[in-house]
Amino acid sequence: MQFQNTLDFMSQMKDTSSVLDKVALLEATDDVTRQVLFWTYNPYKQFHVGVDNLKKRKDLTADTCDYEDLFDLLAALDAREITGHEALAQTNAFIRDNPAIEEMVYLIFDRNLKIRASEKLINRACDNLIPTFDVALANSYDEKTAKKVDFENQVWVVSRKLDGVRCLVMVDENGHATSWARSGKQFQTLRKVEEEIEALGVTNVVYDGEMCLVDEHGNEDFQSMMKQIRRKDHTVENGLFQIFDMIDLPDFQSGVSEDGFLTRLGRLADTLRGADHKHLAILGQQRLTDHEDFQKWRQEAQDAGWEGLMLRLDTTYKGKRSKDILKVKTMHDAEYRVEGTAFGPFRYVKDGKEVEEQMLSAVFVKHKGNTVRVGSGFTIEQRQHFMNHPEDIMNKVITVQYFEESQNQDGEYSLRFPVMKVIDGDERTGE
Repeated sequence: MQFQNTLDFMSQMKDTSSVLDKVALLEATDDVTRQVLFWTYNPYKQFHVGVDNLKKRKDLTADTCDYEDLFDLLAALDAREITGHEALAQTNAFIRDNPAIEEMVYLIFDRNLKIRASEKLINRACDNLIPTFDVALANSYDEKTAKKVDFENQVWVVSRKLDGVRCLVMVDENGHATSWARSGKQFQTLRKVEEEIEALGVTNVVYDGEMCLVDEHGNEDFQSMMKQIRRKDHTVENGLFQIFDMIDLPDFQSGVSEDGFLTRLGRLADTLRGADHKHLAILGQQRLTDHEDFQKWRQEAQDAGWEGLMLRLDTTYKGKRSKDILKVKTMHDAEYRVEGTAFGPFRYVKDGKEVEEQMLSAVFVKHKGNTVRVGSGFTIEQRQHFMNHPEDIMNKVITVQYFEESQNQDGEYSLRFPVMKVIDGDERTGE
């Protein structure tokens, strides 16, 4: 069988936890197995068919499969030569005709062969087999980075730091748009945004920005955005994609562009000009003239209760973390492991009436060896759930946002105004 070596490889990889053994197994893989790895983990290859739908619609199966070779089928799905019901029917027909690799096919479509090996490890052993998904990331603005910022002799621009979900919308040569997290995981819920971007008529480009849910006061609702963007079989109806960069697709894939930030921003403005956009907006940017101008922006951000500011140097795009982009926070955040919980009566409004109910009131984390109570940031649904299932929050990692670090008279550290932002499993995808 064509895939017997691949199946043996997958079994052997599961059975060992040794990195050296995994590297040796990867180095010894044949061409077929490497193709399986490539199609599974390449972030730029998409099948547009989900495993759940395949299993639910096994009744939708073609009498004859047009594809004898698995990789030909995957290539056709990726190129959207077959879509919709035809894609389901042809894939199910292939699985029917090749029962020995049914589970492997499902794993490929799930983008996880369950071999307990990262793309980094695969690339280490297989000569960079898997293309990486490298995005521009910011460093923090602090005393060290501040010394290298010259507002008078360098061109720096400033914008509000949004409390949204980092998102990159990639448009291929055929004009088809797909949405991605900064981690390289595809979002399946942003078709409204993708359709508006496809309507722009620009190909081979990547739009970089943040997906936000914005209330009537212009504030972002991060929790609601996270809840919606990851929901299965869901489309975000009222999201706003606030774009701050536009990179040519080949430049993005290579990790560097020759165009400066303001040049890219100008092309973005030209692309979106002349039409009303319900789900698209350009994040406002302003050039900073000097340090005094910067301090005015910091004060405005603090007074307005913004999460912070973003500084961008007018220079080439770099698909990595660099000091060309700096985040200036008025609020800070850090990850902590939940070490304790507290329960008690909690008052909230239900159906227009104030009610009291026993539920989670707070969790406890350790900051520099000292216990800190975090009682804000949980939804009513979360408080109710953790009341009945405390095991779902205990020992989990959470992201806590706070105003500043404090210290009491005994020298013990704590946090001012701590708020739970993200629970383990909800990846923080903003800058």
